[in-house]
Amino acid sequence: MVDLLGYGKSSKPQAPFMLTDQADAVAELLRHLAIPRYTLVGHSMGGQIAMHLAHRHPEQVQRLVLLAPAGIERFTAEQVGVFELMQPAAVMAADADIILQNLQSNFHQFPEEARFMARDREKIKADPQFPLYAQAVVYGVKGMVREPVWEWIPKLQQEVLIIYGEEDALIPNRFFNPGLTITELLAEAKERFPRAQTVALPAAGHFIMWEKAEEVNQRIRSFCLE
Repeated sequence: MVDLLGYGKSSKPQAPFMLTDQADAVAELLRHLAIPRYTLVGHSMGGQIAMHLAHRHPEQVQRLVLLAPAGIERFTAEQVGVFELMQPAAVMAADADIILQNLQSNFHQFPEEARFMARDREKIKADPQFPLYAQAVVYGVKGMVREPVWEWIPKLQQEVLIIYGEEDALIPNRFFNPGLTITELLAEAKERFPRAQTVALPAAGHFIMWEKAEEVNQRIRSFCLE
């Protein structure tokens, strides 16, 4: 697992950086670690970053595992404009209740043992670098709509495993695409990716790797050993 630019203990650049910058940073890290070929696993925004990395550095990526990935769902120009309105101040202003609500929305059934993530998120508000973290969150959201992947997905030649939770409340976006189902989204992905396996797991939300850890891990192992 890698702390992306702007997150965790990674550096927090003040200049705007998009998903392609994140992809290039991860590719450079793996080159530095002398890992020439690998299976890349990405969740949510990380899934879209993984697609960018596979597209920009195909010689490095052997397979892709995309867990509830952003990037397959599409948005109109008007919807993109709404995402563009997001500002770091909104991230910084979130209080403990909003932070917990946002975390809970990632689960079909919220497990109490996950509450620590909300507490940790609340604690980092006291960090001097918190404004830069908030800025990174905004860059990530805007990057997802500024750097879409849909048009060139057919160029990806890696084998791909895509897993969504059937009860994902974040993807598809319930506000912009209320009629789009996980089944329909996966059907579109199956047609778009040249070499994709798609899976929808019941009774699971956006954090499928938590709610369905054993099944997700087994499917990844099977996929990598084929």
